Amino acid sequence: MNSLFLRGAGLGVMLIMWAVPAAALVPEPYALYYGRAKGLDGKVLTRESGSEVIVRIDGLENTRYRIGDMLSENANYVVRVKVDDGTGYLYDPAAAREGDEPELVIRDAGGEYDIEGVIPPVEGRGTVKTVDIEAVPEPCTAGLAWIGIVVIVRAFRHYWD
Repeated sequence: MNSLFLRGAGLGVMLIMWAVPAAALVPEPYALYYGRAKGLDGKVLTRESGSEVIVRIDGLENTRYRIGDMLSENANYVVRVKVDDGTGYLYDPAAAREGDEPELVIRDAGGEYDIEGVIPPVEGRGTVKTVDIEAVPEPCTAGLAWIGIVVIVRAFRHYWD
C-alpha cells in the first residue's frame, strides 16, 4: 500500500509541475570594462585604499567592483556590466542595453567621485573594453561665487559714482 501511495503522490507532483507554465528570464553575457583606476592623487588604487568602482545605468546601480590586487600589469579593476537583449522585459531594472552609456564613479572613504575619461557605450553582450579611469575632485564653487560678485559690482558700479 505504501508503494501505491508513493506512486500516486509522485504522479500528482508530476501533473502539477506539467500544468504550471514555467518562465525564467535568463541574464545575457556581461559586457566587461577593465583597466587602471587612479585616485585623486593620480596614483593607481590598491586594496589598502578601500575604493570601489561603481557602474550605473540611467542612475541605477548595475554593478560594483572592490579594488584589490592588480589583475594584470595594466588593470586593477574589472566590472561586469549586466546586459539585456533589448527584447521585452528587463530581467534587472539596472541592466544595460546596447547603446546605453554607463556612468562610472570611484567611491572611497572620502566620498564618491566622478571620473576623468570617456566611457564608451555598451556595444552588446560579451564585449570587452579597456578603460583607464581617474577620480576627479568636485569643482570648487568658491571661485565661481567671486566671479559672480565681481560681475554684479561692475554691473551696478555706475549707481555708486
